[in-house]
Amino acid sequence: MEMCYDGALVMPSNYAVMNEDEMMYVEGGAVYKGNSALLELTNMASVVLGYAGTSFSLAKVLTGGLISSGTGVGCVVALAAALGLSAALSLTVYNSICLGLATYYYVKYKAFNVKSVSVFGYTMYTYVGKA
Repeated sequence: MEMCYDGALVMPSNYAVMNEDEMMYVEGGAVYKGNSALLELTNMASVVLGYAGTSFSLAKVLTGGLISSGTGVGCVVALAAALGLSAALSLTVYNSICLGLATYYYVKYKAFNVKSVSVFGYTMYTYVGKA
């Protein structure tokens, strides 16, 4: 691939130079202390309970689909519920571990750091650590 620009690169006067390591962590995060930490722990618990509720609902659909699996529709419903159930259970366990880590850091250090990603209201914690 040939470059079409061969002159000196002109940068704005207020640019900031960043090395590769700094660019990897620009995502950010939040440090929670005191009452805000308790509120975030409550939010994390509600995420876990939400995934657990989804898992329970999909388990009910799965068993209903298996009971009526004499039809092709029942098998398709059972398969879709099984795939959704495995994902929901995985997220329930993963977010439960994140909640446990955040609780540990709060009890030990009275603060913790959390990074998360939300897509269509579904939250997944990408980092939990000491503040």
